Amino acid sequence: MSLEQNLAAGYDQFALAYLQARAEGKLLNDYIEVPEMINTVGDVEGLRLLDVGCGSGIHLQQYVAKGAKAAGIDISKVMVELAQKENPAARIIHGSVYKLPFNEACFDIVTSSLALFHVEELGRAFLEISRVLNREGRLVYSDLHPFGYSEIPAVGNKFVENELLPGFMFPHWRRGVGYHTEKWTETGFQLTGFKDCYPSQQLRAVNHKAYEIRSAFPLFCIYSARKINQ
Repeated sequence: MSLEQNLAAGYDQFALAYLQARAEGKLLNDYIEVPEMINTVGDVEGLRLLDVGCGSGIHLQQYVAKGAKAAGIDISKVMVELAQKENPAARIIHGSVYKLPFNEACFDIVTSSLALFHVEELGRAFLEISRVLNREGRLVYSDLHPFGYSEIPAVGNKFVENELLPGFMFPHWRRGVGYHTEKWTETGFQLTGFKDCYPSQQLRAVNHKAYEIRSAFPLFCIYSARKINQ
């Protein structure tokens, strides 16, 4: 199987454990990445939005609630089923970022939360995202922070595996800001913002140690870019 197929199979198996961890308040991204991402994406009322790697649809719920005409796509069939159940008003599709089943220029904004670090060919993914974005459309995506994830800053494009929950190992790429910049330039995007993701006050009550650590060393970051090629 390809890396993408292995990842899909892994998330199919991981889905129920993921939901259980979220219900028990054990997912750090619920207190860090999710609120920061929703805030960064901003006002989406009336906008055509695609969430790439939508997972169980936790972000889509909030985009829809804010008035977006939202769609989602994920490589995990189980995650797609969960997302559709939670977002009956949104169109959720099983598929790959390398071949988005949408017409050209049909979205105003593409979002992706902690998903593109699983993508081996980032430039190829950006090109496909650019295809479905309208002129000057926005791309907003979160990633592991190049400095906060490890004592060693991320440089270049390094393949690693990480244990998301006990017993669940997933491949991803640690990429430096320079690598992202190179791929934006190659694919017609321009950086418009970079944000360190800091934990909400809720995490202090749930996990004080994690709150202190991630307040000093952000685990996630958010890149905002705009399509500039015509």
